[in-house]
Amino acid sequence: TPAVNTIPGGSWASTFPSAAAIYGFTPDIEEIYSLFDNEDNPGALQREASPIFAPAGMTVDTVGRTTTGTVPLTDGGRVGLLFMGTKTTGGPAKIAYKVFNVAPAIEKSLFNDCYAAIGETFSRTIAYTDFHSGNLGPHKYTVTRLSGPADFTITGSGTTSVTIAGTVATAQDSVFKIDCTNVLGQVTTVLRTVKARALPIHFHFSRGVYQHNGVNRADFAAAITAGNATYTMARPANATIYSRDRDGFLTSIAADNTPRISNLGINIEPTQTQLSVGSTAFDGRTYSNMTCVAGTDDNLINGPSGSKTADRVNETTATGSHYVQGRTGTNLPLGAGQAYVISNFVHKGSVRYVQLFGTGTVWPSNEAYVNFDLDRVRATRVGTAVSESGIEGAPFLGKGWFRIWFKAIAEASATAQVWGLGLTGGDANAAKNPSYAGDTNNFVYLWGSSCVAAPATGPTL
Repeated sequence: TPAVNTIPGGSWASTFPSAAAIYGFTPDIEEIYSLFDNEDNPGALQREASPIFAPAGMTVDTVGRTTTGTVPLTDGGRVGLLFMGTKTTGGPAKIAYKVFNVAPAIEKSLFNDCYAAIGETFSRTIAYTDFHSGNLGPHKYTVTRLSGPADFTITGSGTTSVTIAGTVATAQDSVFKIDCTNVLGQVTTVLRTVKARALPIHFHFSRGVYQHNGVNRADFAAAITAGNATYTMARPANATIYSRDRDGFLTSIAADNTPRISNLGINIEPTQTQLSVGSTAFDGRTYSNMTCVAGTDDNLINGPSGSKTADRVNETTATGSHYVQGRTGTNLPLGAGQAYVISNFVHKGSVRYVQLFGTGTVWPSNEAYVNFDLDRVRATRVGTAVSESGIEGAPFLGKGWFRIWFKAIAEASATAQVWGLGLTGGDANAAKNPSYAGDTNNFVYLWGSSCVAAPATGPTL
């Protein structure tokens, strides 16, 4: 029967004719065993002794007239099955054979994928013994660069040894294709990758240390450039980002796609969308019995950014609720069933208690609110629609400033006024939007409102 071509790790699957078709008669005795093995033919595949003398990994079914099994990974070459049939009444035995050609096998000595640092001199040699072709040798092999820079040269003979060598100059991997071909033209192909490893980059953001390969660089960007590396950092355009420093101030970073670095480190957060419109401009908000003092007022104080951008809001003399509302943009709606985190920076003025709340448009239950005590830095009453809340103070946010926040699931969709911050008339346990006669001497400082989809608590944008 025709020869079967297979590969290391491939299949021994084949069929062979009936005994009568092989010998021209039906034998009383038939023996099938390996034609030769690595004892009488060094380099051939090992012959197994049980249950029949067949090549390693092969099962011979004398009834079904098939061979099955898996070719060993480490052996290549030609192996055959010898068929011998005879009659008990005498006469000469008749023989036949079936050949299996196995492509070259990869030996453990062949180098694996490896790393080489930029500036390192790299060299790997592929020797004849790194492949095994058994009795189908001598084999030869060729090495081709499939991808990567011209940092390496390929030299040597395809029948003795081939060397890949050079100095790594760029942070780009090189992929090599190694083809080993036996005398029958069977090819075994191996891919090997030399992975370029960049020299170490060290950052100590809080100390302002930026090093590449132990050499100090001017800043973060300079160290990245020296290492021939890249980074991606994205955020929406037309937004002002703040990075908090060790003194508690929020420093503005206006450039798009710029990392937020301060003497506390680098601030990395998941992607999120700030839904608050004019988050530091309270003079453009909707008010209920409240007045916003202009930014030129000499009584204003510095906000968490360290500049005089905080707004003072005070009660009017009217009787009713006293608050200022925030809203989302018309193209940035709050969706029903989504959890949101609402926050605001506050600084105590003449009042002790403030209330952060969600409006009835989004939270019809009117239970999305929290009262905060700015003296004791704690929540004094939390509505039943609020799942989490907090107040964070100095030294994290600047002198006298607190960040108050709560998390709640929106009960309805809306894009109008959806949250607000109000006063409680001095009542720590006030319900949402309490009504009372106002006093123009009652005021609080506000800065940096925020509304983002949970779970993030979000920066001030």
